[in-house]
Amino acid sequence: MPPVRALVTALVLASPTSCSDDGVAPTTDASTSADAGTSGAPDSSSGGPTPTSTGDASTGDASTTAGSADPSSGTTDPGFDPPVPMCGNGFVEADEECDDGNVDDGDACSSACEVPCGLELEVLELAPTAQSNIDGVQVARGKDGGFVVLAALREITVDMEMNSTIGPRQMLVLAYDAAGEKRWETKLAPMMGDAEAEGLAIDEAGDIAVIGSVDGADLSDIWVLKLKDADEGEVAWQRTVDGALMGSEDFGTSVAIAPGGDIIAAGQIRDGDKDANVWVRKYEGPTGDTIWTTTWSGEAESSVDAAGQVAVGADGSIYVAAREYISSDVTEATLLKFGPGGGAPLWTVTPLASPDKHKNSGGPVAVGPDGEVLFGVRKAAPGPAFWVYRYGPDGGAPTWSHPQEDFEIGGQAWELAGLDFFPDGGILVGGDWYNDFTIADLGWYEVWSARLDADGVKQCQTSFRAAGEDLAPPTVVATSFAAGAEGLGLATGTRIESEEASMWAGVFRPL
Repeated sequence: MPPVRALVTALVLASPTSCSDDGVAPTTDASTSADAGTSGAPDSSSGGPTPTSTGDASTGDASTTAGSADPSSGTTDPGFDPPVPMCGNGFVEADEECDDGNVDDGDACSSACEVPCGLELEVLELAPTAQSNIDGVQVARGKDGGFVVLAALREITVDMEMNSTIGPRQMLVLAYDAAGEKRWETKLAPMMGDAEAEGLAIDEAGDIAVIGSVDGADLSDIWVLKLKDADEGEVAWQRTVDGALMGSEDFGTSVAIAPGGDIIAAGQIRDGDKDANVWVRKYEGPTGDTIWTTTWSGEAESSVDAAGQVAVGADGSIYVAAREYISSDVTEATLLKFGPGGGAPLWTVTPLASPDKHKNSGGPVAVGPDGEVLFGVRKAAPGPAFWVYRYGPDGGAPTWSHPQEDFEIGGQAWELAGLDFFPDGGILVGGDWYNDFTIADLGWYEVWSARLDADGVKQCQTSFRAAGEDLAPPTVVATSFAAGAEGLGLATGTRIESEEASMWAGVFRPL
C-alpha cells in the first residue's frame, strides 16, 4: 500500500457527485455571460449537468456600464446589491450542492438544496510515517449518532541510509462523534508477531467487540476482544482460540452482538488434517466466558470451509455467510442460520449452486427488523461479479434479488463491500468501482452507495468521487458499510492520492 505522512484527522464537506438534477440553471443576458466561467462539479454517476451561476465582470465596459464609479478610482460599482443566496432560485450559491429552481423534496435536489444521495462528510486518518500502511476495515454505528472504525495499521520507518524497519501488523480502533470529530483511538497489538484486523460490533452501551487473527504458538489463532468505550478503548477482556490440529492456521472473520449483549464470533478453524470448518462461538458479554461453540462443514470430505460475516436477529437467530468447498474447481456461497443456542444449522441456502466451474463466496449479511435477511454473494471466477438476495426468516426461495448489473453506471470492476438494514426496513447497499471512461487513459476507484426500500426497489444511488489536486481524482476503495443514525449510511476503506494512502470514512445521506 502506498505511504502517507503524519497521523492527523481531516474533516471535509464533500461536493455532490451523483443523482442527476432535473433543472438547468437560467443564464444572464448573453452580452455579459458569454464565455463566462462556471462553478460546481460534474455529476459522476449520471453525467447530468450541475446548475451553475454564470457571469464575468471583465466583459462589461466601465465607461458605459450604468451605475459605475469614476474609472480613475480603480473600482466599479455594479449599481445594485448582489442577491441574497436562496435555495430554489435556480443558481448554485453559497454552500448549496444543487439548485433546480424549486424547493420540492421529491426530486434530485432537496428543499435544502442538497443532493439526496450526497456525501455528508468524510474523515481521513493518515499513517504515522510516509512509508506506513493504514486501511479502514469495518465501520459500525457508535454512541450518540457517531461511528467507530476498525483499521489495519503497519508502521514502516526509513532511516538516513534508506534502511527500512517494518513493524508488526496492528489493529487500530477509532471512535468518532456525529460531526466526525475523533473521540479516542487505541492500538491493539500482541506482545510479538502480527495481528490481522477483520471485524467489530457495538453493543447498546457503546462497548466494542473486535475480532481478527494473531500470531500464536503454532501459526495463526483467532483473537476476540472487548473494549470499553467509557475508558477510551481499554481492553475489558480478550480471548485467543487455537484449533485442535497441531500447527493449524485459524482465522477470526466477523463478530456481532446478540440480544442482551452477548458476543457472537465467527471464523475458520482447523481441527483435522486437510480440513477446515466454519466456527461459531457465543461469549458472555461482561466476562468473555464461553457459552457454546459449534462448527459446520460442507458435504465434501476433507473440505476447506470458512465463515465470512455474521449477523444476529432480534430473536437471537444467527446468520453466517460461508464459503463452502465442493471441489478444487467449485466453491459455493452458502448462508447458514443457527438458533440462539447454537447446534446444527436450522437451514442453509446456496442461491447459485451449480456443477459448473466457479468460485463463489459468501459476502456481507444483515438481518432486518422483521427477521428478513440480506445475503451478498461474490464470484471471483470466471469473471468477478456479485448478487444481493433477500430471504425471509424461514429461508427457502429468495423474495427478491439484484444482480450487479442493477447497480452499474459504467466503468468496470464493480465490487460489493457491504449492506445493512435501516430501522424502517430500508436497505443500504454499497461498494466501489473503477472509473476508466470519464477521462481517456486515466482511471480511479469511486465509492458507490444505494438505498432500496424493503421490496428491493432502488430509491437513490450515488457515486462518490474524491476531490484532489491531480488530473485524475484520488482512488477511494470501500471495504464496509453500515446503517448509521437518522437514515445516514456509513462507509470505510482506503483513500490513495499521489501514491499516499489514508484510512477513509464517509457518511452518506441515502434519503
